[in-house]
Amino acid sequence: MSRPSLLIVGGGLVGRALAWRMAAHHDVALVTDGQAAASSAAAGMLAPAFEALHDRAVPALHALLEDSLAYWDVFAHDLMAASDQNIDYRRNGIIGIDFPPGALPGAVDIPLPEGIRGTQAVCLGHEGQVDPRRVLTALTIACERAGVASHIGQVDALVTEGGVCRGVSLDDGTPMLADRVVIATGARAALVPHLQALMVPVRGRAYRIALPDHGLDHVIRTGSIYLCPKADGSLYLGATEETADGEDNRLDDLWQAGCELFPALVDGQVTAIFDGQRPGIRGGEPRIGRDGDVENLYVGLGLDRNGVLLTPIVTDRLVRLLTEDQF
Repeated sequence: MSRPSLLIVGGGLVGRALAWRMAAHHDVALVTDGQAAASSAAAGMLAPAFEALHDRAVPALHALLEDSLAYWDVFAHDLMAASDQNIDYRRNGIIGIDFPPGALPGAVDIPLPEGIRGTQAVCLGHEGQVDPRRVLTALTIACERAGVASHIGQVDALVTEGGVCRGVSLDDGTPMLADRVVIATGARAALVPHLQALMVPVRGRAYRIALPDHGLDHVIRTGSIYLCPKADGSLYLGATEETADGEDNRLDDLWQAGCELFPALVDGQVTAIFDGQRPGIRGGEPRIGRDGDVENLYVGLGLDRNGVLLTPIVTDRLVRLLTEDQF
């Protein structure tokens, strides 16, 4: 292959979104191991106010989440235009069940949704969701149309010379060289050892359930679980927080909690179970931008449970930095 001006490592939402945006003016190559585990397993909630309630949330992260939500309208519009795909993007609000008064600033009281068990409900009308699998498909098409050169391979190491990144090498020894390299590999950040030490994998588990007549129009969240309806009639049931303690009964507990919240789940058919690691990071604030140790190396890592929500702003920041560096 010819030497690209930009090489992006990582086939998830951030890697593909950056490749698509940068390909408008540059020769871009994307290398991925063929897996986009976090992107494919995510529910796709766009919920900064709810995310602010989690233990690992820090003020800087919450501000970033709110800013990225504001980017989503334009990002979704541009992506659907570039790919001719419907990504099931909705800003119709997220409903919280039995949250303490004042826990969700700006939420308004509403009646309990039909079929949901609880004592009270509130709605944050500006939040919403998108379907990450549709976004991934749309980004793949947009990248192809933009001329991104995509390669499947396992990246083994950075290629550096005198503290400058020259590219990467694959596990079979094949070098892939470029003027600039971006690492957007989610939980698999071993390519950048000084950043890998900061990564904290956080276990995430969820069910995808076929239940065409579920009747839910909004994401439903409690303090511990969520229900996320999709346009194809499926529902995602997941835990809003879980430590990576390896307890095997957590999926059973999740299912029981889901059925208590929404008894109609018992009539659904489980079509997929997700059990993997989210790319958490110590301190809670993602690493976005120039690597401080290696020149010509950029990173978008540590997005934890918010990779879908953060995709537009992480992409925009990396595009701006690459442009500022006269790339």
